[in-house]
Amino acid sequence: MSTGKNDFGKVILRLSSEIKFSKNLLEIHPEHSKEWAPLLKNAEDFLQKFSNHEISWNEIESVEKSLEPISKFAKEFTIHYVGHAHIDMNWLWPWDETVQVCYKTFSTVDKLMNEYPDFKFSQSQTSVYKAMEEYSPEIFKMIQEKVKSGQWEITANTWVEGDKNLASGESLIRQILYTKRYFKEKFNIPYDAIKIDWEPDTFGHAWTYPQILKKAGIKRYYFCRAGKGYRLFWWQAPDGSKVLAWNDEKLWYLGHINAEDVFEALEHYKETGMKDYMIVYGVGDHGGGPTRRDIEMIKEMQTWPIFPTIKFSTTDEYFSIAEKFGDKLPVVNEELNFTFRGCYTSQSEMKKINRMAENMLVKSETYGTLSKILVGNLYPSDQLYKGWINTLFNQFHDILPGSGIHATYEYSKGLFQDTKARTDIVKEETLNLIANQINTKADSELAITVFNPLGWTRTDSVSVKIYEDFGPVAKLKSFLKGANIHLGMKDIQSILLDTGIYAELNDLHFSLTDSKGNEIPIQYDFGVEYGFFDYLKLTFTAKDVPAFGYKTYYLKVGNTTNSKDPIAISDGLNDKVIENEFLRLTVQSGSGNITSLVNKKNGREYMPEGKQLALLQILKESPHHSSAWVIGQIEKCIHLEADGSVEVIERGPAKATIRTKKKYNKSEITMDISLYEGIPAVYFNLDVNWMEAGNKENGVDLLKVSFPLNAKDTSVKYEIPFGSITREGRLKNLSLSNSPNNSSSRETSGIGVDVPAQKWVDIFSKEDKIGLCIVNDGKYGFDRVNNAVGMSLIRDSYEPDPIPEIGHHSIEFCVYPHDDNWNDLISAKCGYEFNERIDAVYFKSHKGILKDEFELLDVKNSNIIIAGVKKAEDSDNAFIFRMYEPNGVKATTEIKFNLPLENVYETDLLENNLDE
Repeated sequence: MSTGKNDFGKVILRLSSEIKFSKNLLEIHPEHSKEWAPLLKNAEDFLQKFSNHEISWNEIESVEKSLEPISKFAKEFTIHYVGHAHIDMNWLWPWDETVQVCYKTFSTVDKLMNEYPDFKFSQSQTSVYKAMEEYSPEIFKMIQEKVKSGQWEITANTWVEGDKNLASGESLIRQILYTKRYFKEKFNIPYDAIKIDWEPDTFGHAWTYPQILKKAGIKRYYFCRAGKGYRLFWWQAPDGSKVLAWNDEKLWYLGHINAEDVFEALEHYKETGMKDYMIVYGVGDHGGGPTRRDIEMIKEMQTWPIFPTIKFSTTDEYFSIAEKFGDKLPVVNEELNFTFRGCYTSQSEMKKINRMAENMLVKSETYGTLSKILVGNLYPSDQLYKGWINTLFNQFHDILPGSGIHATYEYSKGLFQDTKARTDIVKEETLNLIANQINTKADSELAITVFNPLGWTRTDSVSVKIYEDFGPVAKLKSFLKGANIHLGMKDIQSILLDTGIYAELNDLHFSLTDSKGNEIPIQYDFGVEYGFFDYLKLTFTAKDVPAFGYKTYYLKVGNTTNSKDPIAISDGLNDKVIENEFLRLTVQSGSGNITSLVNKKNGREYMPEGKQLALLQILKESPHHSSAWVIGQIEKCIHLEADGSVEVIERGPAKATIRTKKKYNKSEITMDISLYEGIPAVYFNLDVNWMEAGNKENGVDLLKVSFPLNAKDTSVKYEIPFGSITREGRLKNLSLSNSPNNSSSRETSGIGVDVPAQKWVDIFSKEDKIGLCIVNDGKYGFDRVNNAVGMSLIRDSYEPDPIPEIGHHSIEFCVYPHDDNWNDLISAKCGYEFNERIDAVYFKSHKGILKDEFELLDVKNSNIIIAGVKKAEDSDNAFIFRMYEPNGVKATTEIKFNLPLENVYETDLLENNLDE
């Protein structure tokens, strides 16, 4: 028989692929060179004789017959073809289209499985299974059947293929925990059956992540970005935990079948000694998966005699073989970063609401636990679970990093609003239930109970709005109501003066004491909410609030005056100076920038001469593609150091605040700088009305804030999930361009390159024994230039969303100056405290069954952080306490629980009892 013209291309591909593979095979079998070389030369000569015409099958078989001595060596190699469909959650399309993509992809896979019984398919991401369960029960049932038959492999160990640098450690755990539970419930799959975490498109991988995987029973990792040059290796966390990682950067995780990809198996053999190789194929991003053409090509290659063994396979089949070669593989003991550095800042509101959601959920779990233990309240499992699922979805690698279209974030913000509604109700209900049972003193106007959601005793500021009427307050409200007046604060102040009520309010005094009768410095003002004069705002510092507990204060109305203010402030025509018992800072008139920060205990100046703390800067990025992903060439840096108004807006025994205002183009920036009584830190609150829009003509504006340190030879530590990392010698500087408009440089050495961090960054000098710990409420991009740390605040990227940042931004951060008596545990605690603030509930004094102060536990070893508490998933009477050691040293701890215990045992991250 002869081939037809339509088969000629297949013949050429078949013969040429066999010859190329054999030649590459000869490189690892040089001992057969004398025998194989002539055979290959003859085969190549045969192939070169023919152009586009019919070839006799007898001739083809004759050539392949001549190469038969090579065949058995070729067949020793096995290519594992793993079919997959990469499905991006709401990347360049909205949620309804994502659901359609899942439906169409899985419908196609079903047809192909029925047509090709040996075809196998692997699919990740719990969210796509959940979508089919909700929107297409028929497809979901089909998936269940195919999983049971062995044709469909589930590779999901996370709710979505999420970001591993920006999500908190607790979020990374919940990605796994709720995924494992889902597949156990819906598919009857044991926790340890799915061994792989499938994260091909994720933009980076935190150093601590292998420890999280290992403690959740996951042994394997598949990824494609930010590798270290190895295909197959052990990825190790700081504690020594290792997972077997496959880096598919060379061939990638989506696309069609290409015969030449098989040649990579020989390179892999040289590196590892393995003769098995995995190739992932299938149309992706917008779904699709393997095509009939792909499957036919695999089946075609299975018939090629001088070629590796070709099989439809799964990740489990391949990794089970790879694990046998573990002792021959290299170990990578570091983070797998960096990719797409602009994504640490793009879509800043998305990052802020992610942090808020993480904080609210963990805090609500603490309060839910307290209310169940103390008053027997039903733990709000359903509310919190739904909030977690919303948050986990929003951590998808194109959503949280900021590389989606505008519609992406409309949907995600809706999920956040749902989460906030749930957690707000949980907090209000649980705290009020506890407060209603507290036995309080009867000789006060009000009792104020402050709740600490963290696992250590802490001192922090408290602001509470009190909607009660006190004497002249009631008179003013009555007047306003009678006049039917809807006013702002300035109008109210005018009425106060005109009616004489101002004098009465001025004489009104409140005193606050703790349960032992100690007077607490307070300050207060009257607030406007939605245009109405409505509440009394009380501010004070709550000291030594118990761990996972509460403390009660008592408010009285009196006629005495406050004792001497512990916060001094000077606000003359020159520079403004505020100081508490720890720090003294100077704000320069005219610029509104901090020029001095002094430790009053030892007189140490933290600011280098000529530098400014929290200096706002604009980095001008030149126009470039992929602006949401990539920080472009920096053309110039503009310091916002002139034309800033400065005024004192708060002064008192509890808090002092200086407000500065600046403009940049059409944008307005208000910065409040505050010191609190009893707290050795400087607080910053930025209110930014950002009206800049990047575009392909003018590029991108990047708003940063800089923190220089008066030291040399500094190091910087960055928080990562449940740990930290020092990135010494890894940061390169990008020089400013030669633009004639580059009138000011950020530092003489250039522009820093952003790297990821979470709640805190610490710059310090061992030699000078000095440092600054910077904590934030939702920023993730940081750079280091000389002896200064920069924090990226806003980037007005323009693709794929043309207007991601226009509008109002509320940004908070805090700086803790310190000496060498500092460590990662203190930094971590500062980060947690800034993000999970103390909550306050006020109520009329009453009798109750609870004491007015309570501590759930006491940790005896200061090296341990208990990061949260929650009800156990499978028990209404058991609770999980999450703890870790942040300093990177072994530690033994003793924990005293102030509640009756039947049993205490260690669990893994899936809450399995390890003591058994």
